[in-house]
Amino acid sequence: MRASRVALAIAAVLAASPASADDAADIRALEEAWGRAFLANDYNTVARIVAPEFKLMRAENGKAEFTSRAQWLANAQRLTFHQYEIKVTDVTVSGRTAVATIEGHWKISRADRGTRDERFLVSDTWTKRNGRWSVVFRHSSPAPAIR
Repeated sequence: MRASRVALAIAAVLAASPASADDAADIRALEEAWGRAFLANDYNTVARIVAPEFKLMRAENGKAEFTSRAQWLANAQRLTFHQYEIKVTDVTVSGRTAVATIEGHWKISRADRGTRDERFLVSDTWTKRNGRWSVVFRHSSPAPAIR
């Protein structure tokens, strides 16, 4: 009996917020808007896209480094974006959650760290609240060098 109540509750939640084909398109557009905002130093737009609990996990050299939203935004605002290009290779939507997979390339500089020109792979986890998508988690890894 309890199992059937749980199954009914899950079905009710899924039925209340079905994923539409437009959701994937919306997320693709938001990923593009995020990149344009970086290039334009428009951190108001970036702040609207990332959820209050957003966290970045950068995996590099066998280590995972976690950065809070506040620290990530502060770090990003110290960068000069010379180039930021992305290709959204996949968006998987399940109810009010989605994961976007991105291949990208950026050229950035920071006064105290010099210039970086790198390719990266990103997975963004999105959630839909009050009819609006926002990113709650980003997993970023450098992409292998092209030979």
